[in-house]
Amino acid sequence: MEQVNQSSKADDVTQGKSQASNKGDPGSTYEEVDNDGNVKSQTKYGENGKPEYWDDYTHNHYDKNIKQNLKQNLKPHRHIYEYNDKGQPVKPKVPVIPISY
Repeated sequence: MEQVNQSSKADDVTQGKSQASNKGDPGSTYEEVDNDGNVKSQTKYGENGKPEYWDDYTHNHYDKNIKQNLKQNLKPHRHIYEYNDKGQPVKPKVPVIPISY
């Protein structure tokens, strides 16, 4: 993973050009940036070091159930991770919800 800067403190933000890892420092945030330094996505890690959610800012999603591209209200959008009692991701992996500011 190519990192622009690194930090091991909780609540700190680390940036890089690759997608976020499945593990991070508890309470930290990772931002995926493009070549111009614009944030493409942001992943927040929980106290267990696993992703709690990630926010996408630059793309939409295709919904297989309704066979449509979800362009409306999904840019930006949030994916929320859910885990079972053993700490394994629950399927479906991550629901997509619009972000309202």
